[in-house]
Amino acid sequence: MTKEEVMTAIRGCAEKMGRVPTFAEVRRATKLSKHAIRKNFISYARALGECGLERRGPGYEAAPSALFLDWAGLVRTLGKPPTMAEYEMHGSYSVRPLVRRYGGWTHVPAGMVEYANKEKLEGEWADVLDVVARHREKAAEQDRTFGRMDGMGVWPNETSGRRRVLADQPV
Repeated sequence: MTKEEVMTAIRGCAEKMGRVPTFAEVRRATKLSKHAIRKNFISYARALGECGLERRGPGYEAAPSALFLDWAGLVRTLGKPPTMAEYEMHGSYSVRPLVRRYGGWTHVPAGMVEYANKEKLEGEWADVLDVVARHREKAAEQDRTFGRMDGMGVWPNETSGRRRVLADQPV
């Protein structure tokens, strides 16, 4: 089977079902083989991506663009970066992909700003980036005022998600 035939079969199954089908559902409905998927796409997830479809839920990795749009939309709605609880309640995804990708919830705003800059989204999302910048400035001021450290003698480094060792502290 050619790549186009596989894609046509997947899209047809999706149209019939009214949603993105699982691989098992596609195999039953179209007699598509594992070999045809692996030969042309390596994985079913890649085949879906080529078809312009996305499965969501456990076991499927969320695209960075989808995570950004969801998170940034929530920032617009709330007028501030969401807490973990707010994101769990109102977001379309779990907090886990964001925490895993950016090394902790406190690093998510910086990671999202970095993503927006890398993808050149500053114009469309300028209001969100301004809200995040004000929030980060306020948090940095509080940290300076109260002398917060993480208990290990290091300050969190917002930009990279890694910790920075202080010069006067043993390593």
